[in-house]
Amino acid sequence: MILGAGAVGIEMAGEILAQWPDKKVTLLDPSSDVLGGNYPEKLRTALRKMITEAGVDLRLGEGFTELPEAPAGVVAPFTAQTTMGQTIEADLWLRCFGGAVPSDYLAGSLAAARNTSGTVRVGDDMRVEDHETVYAVGDIADLGLPTAFLADLQAEVAAKNIRRHIVGEKEGQDATFADPFPHLVVPFGPGKGTGWLVHQEDLLDDAAVAQLKGDHLLVAMYTDKLGLTEGAWTLGH
Repeated sequence: MILGAGAVGIEMAGEILAQWPDKKVTLLDPSSDVLGGNYPEKLRTALRKMITEAGVDLRLGEGFTELPEAPAGVVAPFTAQTTMGQTIEADLWLRCFGGAVPSDYLAGSLAAARNTSGTVRVGDDMRVEDHETVYAVGDIADLGLPTAFLADLQAEVAAKNIRRHIVGEKEGQDATFADPFPHLVVPFGPGKGTGWLVHQEDLLDDAAVAQLKGDHLLVAMYTDKLGLTEGAWTLGH
């Protein structure tokens, strides 16, 4: 049982079925469609088709009346009632919705810049709202999708502007952030998936998704960026 039919929930369903093709997977979401956000309808249509053809029991517009007592991510058989009056039995449920940024450590004027989701309001120069010398990048910044790819770009902008502030550069303009090509790549296991690039008319096919993300999930790129060796990654350090 996967709760949440956004990109994370869809990818999770695909990874499970790639490893265990005979596993029965139910994907539940109280929203009326998959994938929240400002994406083209053809992407959602392709995702629904991909999910259902894989044998996933996709239930949209339906949620649990209350979360199971069994902890998420722990094998513990449970029975739950849905908002449509259905009874569901499952051995495991995975929470793929409602992610919040843990920023409750912020205090004073920084706390005032927080949104209800835990993000902080920033300008396109990555400065926190009403703060001249405080910057925020990555998941905590409410600018762009919360992806590692965009966090890298935001960090470059913040670093340039911090340097300008330190050395006292007066000429020129601050660096600003803009998503260079709004996109979404949704693998469904290592060899399947679909995706969208803003400047491309057709959706990405299986081969393109596998090459961009599905076959490797960008693990090697980020272990390099973080200075991790293959052995250290395997050990979970």
